[in-house]
Amino acid sequence: MSVAPYLSRADQDTLKAALRILASLNEAAWLAGEPAELRKEQRREASDQRHRAALAVLGRTSPQPLDPEGSMTDLLALDAVAGAGLFASYHTSATFTVAILAECSDGQPPTDVLIRALFRYWGEVVSLIAREWVACDTPLEELDARLTVALETSRQRVLADPPAPLAAVRTLLQPDPRVTPFRRCAA
Repeated sequence: MSVAPYLSRADQDTLKAALRILASLNEAAWLAGEPAELRKEQRREASDQRHRAALAVLGRTSPQPLDPEGSMTDLLALDAVAGAGLFASYHTSATFTVAILAECSDGQPPTDVLIRALFRYWGEVVSLIAREWVACDTPLEELDARLTVALETSRQRVLADPPAPLAAVRTLLQPDPRVTPFRRCAA
């Protein structure tokens, strides 16, 4: 309005009316955008809620610290169903064993490191599955039922032809009378 003193009275009134109209249009645009933002926030909240529900359903498959071999079997089956391929680089049991032993600190038993690794891998696979479940519209109960059936089939395949990581777990769990767990980690 700095040029307003140079305009005629009619032009100033027209300019003021135009500015009021512009302000009204801006407010209307902002109000029209508000429901869209609200819907976007509601979708995000629904997605977060479904993700939490998916994680709760998948939480039943968590590793059991007192059964590392069974937990590894379940994890390999879950990995195969999810198609995550977390264990694809372990072609021999020695490569997985070396990877576990490399994480040992002085005096730490390899079984502790193994259990921690099982939980870490399980978290990665479960997160992948949960993200896939959030992205689809199928009810979680149906997805869980499908997963249960697929896991049982996959578990049977793992037991029929044990992959290298399962053989490594079996090796790590067998006590070696010549080597204490403390020496094994230091090696």
